[in-house]
Amino acid sequence: MLREGDGYRLGPRVLDLGYGYLSNLELDQVARPHLRQLAEATDQPVSLAVLDGLDVVYIAIEKARRELGILGEIGGRHPANATALGKVLLADLDEAALARLLDGAELPRLTHRTLFEPGALTSHLTRVRQQGYALDDEERGIGIRCVAVPIHDATGNVVAGVSVAGAIFHMSDETIAEHRELVLRAAAAISKRLGYDPAREREPRREDREATPAG
Repeated sequence: MLREGDGYRLGPRVLDLGYGYLSNLELDQVARPHLRQLAEATDQPVSLAVLDGLDVVYIAIEKARRELGILGEIGGRHPANATALGKVLLADLDEAALARLLDGAELPRLTHRTLFEPGALTSHLTRVRQQGYALDDEERGIGIRCVAVPIHDATGNVVAGVSVAGAIFHMSDETIAEHRELVLRAAAAISKRLGYDPAREREPRREDREATPAG
């Protein structure tokens, strides 16, 4: 893990993501200024993560004045069903892909608020997809709340998520709403830098193209 100022930069520990390492490195470099600005604006830690199966993997973290032990580490993993970041990333999957991922899976229940039943999670992800953001309301840990927004690449697909997290006494409903708007702006700016155009038709994912019969 490499340190830069008061924040952290992508390190080789995420090499377990295979060929995604280089693209994540580019993403980290593009996102870094926006993550820093977001942390300064909210006084809360900001995270950038990607989806790996049913886990979210943190590829960049920007420290802030208010941390209170909630800061993760580069390469760290958390169950996608228990995090706002995981939910915005899962929400981008089509119905068939999500069903395959959840088929036979035992989703961990980290707190009494965690969505651990596949059916309930799938229904919740429909709302996440519609509203364009996800909340973690003490689902990963008691006393912690988080808001996350997806980041799109030039193809229109979601490649990562960005979040702001904090202790519940710093993250009231009103504060969550304010932070949500800041995270939405940051995600939009990062997506734009990656070539995303909301008016352009979304391209099929590589695996979807490979599954389409020729003819």
